[in-house]
Amino acid sequence: MRSITFFYIALFITLLLPTCLFAQPTTFTSVFYDPSGAVGGSGVVQTPDSTYFIAAEKDYTGLIIKMDPYGYNLWEKQYDFAGQDAFFTRIFRTHDGQFIAAGSLNYDYSNGDILCMRLDETGDTVWSISIDFGTHEYVTYVQETSDHGFIISGCGSTIPYDPRMIVIKLDSAGNMQWNKTIAGETTSIAHSVKEAPDGGFYVVGGMGNSPGWDRKALLIKLTPYGEITWAKQLASSSLYADGFDVVVGDSVLFCLIEISQGTILVKTDLEANVLWS
Repeated sequence: MRSITFFYIALFITLLLPTCLFAQPTTFTSVFYDPSGAVGGSGVVQTPDSTYFIAAEKDYTGLIIKMDPYGYNLWEKQYDFAGQDAFFTRIFRTHDGQFIAAGSLNYDYSNGDILCMRLDETGDTVWSISIDFGTHEYVTYVQETSDHGFIISGCGSTIPYDPRMIVIKLDSAGNMQWNKTIAGETTSIAHSVKEAPDGGFYVVGGMGNSPGWDRKALLIKLTPYGEITWAKQLASSSLYADGFDVVVGDSVLFCLIEISQGTILVKTDLEANVLWS
């Protein structure tokens, strides 16, 4: 059973309310607390009308919270999966105003399946799928793609406590189109995946022993069908480095890398040639 080490969600959000030319930023803090159970949140997305959808869990079940622009709860919904433990780690708003939420089922660091749900604007389920590659799956990121399907990153393994990078492509109805396991000699995890201008994908993550100093940050380019085009190491001068996010521009990439001394931003071209860091 996965342990819960936190008992509330503290959400800090700053937004601009364009009510007048000289409107000041409005800052709020919302704390969601349940004295009879455990609540934890991992992802949030803002809608065009400045409401917020939060991906979370409550008492080992998936939880989605909708919040107004001032931090007040509009509604919350729990999702039952036939008694299986579940939680959401990421949520993304789709082109048609619906939402894709991703997380895990029955996750306890040696077991777990990938969970992916499409929700309408009221939180009702459009479709729901689970994906099992072996003994251990965990979702780190989900995003809609240009064909209105979805791309998912995370880790998975057939061996307990020995995860490997995984990337999964779904169509708009939740059917798997392809999946890619990126294996090395040691454990690895894909922390984020973003679509490239050519329809392929950039994957950023880390490979090596963790915790520890022997870890490498990797940026990997996949074709639109999940085949590896190239893989390059970033922040190679650091004994410890892990890639956590990538932002794709028209001709450049910005990669967020954690190293032993802190966190750095690395700018590269679309072929991962470093421009500055």
